[in-house]
Amino acid sequence: MDYGGTPVLVVEMRPGVAARATGRGIVSAAGLDTTSLNDLCAAYGGSLRTLFGMSEERLNRLTATLPASADAPDLSRYYKVEVPVDRMNDTAAALRADPLVAAAYVEPPGWPGLHREPQPNAAEPPAFTQDFSARQAYLGPAPGGIDVRRAWALQGGRGAGVRVVHIDAAWRFTHEDLTGNQGGVVGGIQSTQLGWRNHGTAVAGVIGGDDNGFGIMGICPDANLMAISAFMKKEDETDVGSAIVAVLEKLHPGDVIVTTIHAPGPRHGFKAPHGQLGFIAMDYFDPVFDAIRTATLKGVIVVAIAGNGAENLDDPIYERRFDRTFRDSGVILVGAGAPPPGTNGHDHGPDRSRLAFSNFGSAVDVQAWGEEVTTCGYSDLQGGASEDLWYTATFNGTSTAGPIIAGLLAC
Repeated sequence: MDYGGTPVLVVEMRPGVAARATGRGIVSAAGLDTTSLNDLCAAYGGSLRTLFGMSEERLNRLTATLPASADAPDLSRYYKVEVPVDRMNDTAAALRADPLVAAAYVEPPGWPGLHREPQPNAAEPPAFTQDFSARQAYLGPAPGGIDVRRAWALQGGRGAGVRVVHIDAAWRFTHEDLTGNQGGVVGGIQSTQLGWRNHGTAVAGVIGGDDNGFGIMGICPDANLMAISAFMKKEDETDVGSAIVAVLEKLHPGDVIVTTIHAPGPRHGFKAPHGQLGFIAMDYFDPVFDAIRTATLKGVIVVAIAGNGAENLDDPIYERRFDRTFRDSGVILVGAGAPPPGTNGHDHGPDRSRLAFSNFGSAVDVQAWGEEVTTCGYSDLQGGASEDLWYTATFNGTSTAGPIIAGLLAC
């Protein structure tokens, strides 16, 4: 399972620079000399653009609406440099020497938080899809499940009036179990990879699968589920922070954002030479952290997967970036736990024990099932030629745990 992708060269300007991207390069609204910065970018064949895809003025207006007492992030100080991938590291090193630049680094591409690819089933499905909800034991009472049926019995307990935005890279909203309260894809470029599409469809089913008597049942079927691709500008260039910022103007306090993307961390040099070992939560990276911080200051609930890297996020290698006493974006980080032994005939360890691939540490707030989740997509439970009829009984990874918690919060 290699989703690859293109990294992004991120530049953080120093406070007070008040940089502005123009047709003739970067200028400073504070009157500082930007000649060397523009010359450096030109020498490497690139140019600076705002990272979040909006003008600096619009980004400042967005943060100006946050509570007056809040220490709001300055989103306008983030830029990206469009240079060929093989020049990114050299360009970043040169940029770090410029007096206007606080930091320059290459942010790795994100991957879906799936731990293991379900095996497809080519057999054609029956004429009518059966009801698979009995397999969704995570909906049931504690301690085995989240007891969401108790919430459904309460007024509004099925997510009515709540917007849930899923950040991933592709979906199949024509699926037979995703035609109800779905808002569809509201931004970004959908990946053409089947793996990404299966992943997004499976997450959508966990959160908002239709209450229709067949297939599966979403945790918050009455919520309005929308999606935005983290490929904001081009396919394979993951930008979770920009996806968060792009949807904020559509959301209100109490709405939910959930991202099921993680990325290689510093353990292996921000690369993926050993599968997903060393992968970490996306708020390690400053632009994503500040985007999440902006959302949570607005009152939007942000849920993110802790990642499948088998990492202790309290390890010194992370330089306290996951230390909530040092910095806290307000994100709810979700790890992956074992379902009750015997689920789907398998035993992944004691109920609620940490699955070995799941990241852990003081920053991880909560866990949910990371194995044996029944939902839309992948086709191992029901397959055939049409993706609109595919179901899985083996969705897994922190990518199952995150949407379970997001759906529960919407309820």
